[in-house]
Amino acid sequence: MFRSALSIKMWFLGLLLTAGLGAVFYLFLFRGAESTTTQHLLNRKQIIARAQTSNVTSFFEVFGGSLAVLAQLSSMERRDAKTVHDLDVFVEQWRDSELVGGITLTDRNGLVQLNSNVLGTLDVGASLADRDYFLWAKNSSEEGKYFVGQPVNSRLGTTEGQLIVPVAAPVFQKGEFSGVAVASVKLRPLTERYLNLMKISDRTEIYLIDS
Repeated sequence: MFRSALSIKMWFLGLLLTAGLGAVFYLFLFRGAESTTTQHLLNRKQIIARAQTSNVTSFFEVFGGSLAVLAQLSSMERRDAKTVHDLDVFVEQWRDSELVGGITLTDRNGLVQLNSNVLGTLDVGASLADRDYFLWAKNSSEEGKYFVGQPVNSRLGTTEGQLIVPVAAPVFQKGEFSGVAVASVKLRPLTERYLNLMKISDRTEIYLIDS
């Protein structure tokens, strides 16, 4: 009788130990798997973030380089019908990207003289003299450079009132600063195309900063 009761107690104790060890083992494996899954997710997001950052950088490098070439054309100095044609061609080349709103050419004082945009409307006379890209261009002494400005609310054209990222290049006439060619990149389509894949959830926030 005593041995039978002892055997039952030993069996029950063994069952408890087995269950306890099983629970500990399960929690260890679960937490390890959870940690591994989280790490894999973070690694994947880091890879996506780097790739998307590279895509944004590449876009601005190509777009800025293209604008810098345009700013060096002799038509930019003359400010005639050929200038308008070249501005239109530039906009048409970037139309399919759906990121570019238009391009503007100012005089040396920052007043808009000519422009071209995706809707073909004209909007001249506005002053851009206080923009960071104009101040940069005015103090620039070298052709073939471009500048990506701070996101701003557009003052004219088809993007008026919208947030844009201005990309600008200085224009020179006989070695003297004569104005700036500035093109608008629409910020919302830019973020939707290149940055939304970085989001883990709707609460994810993405910040654009420099290098």
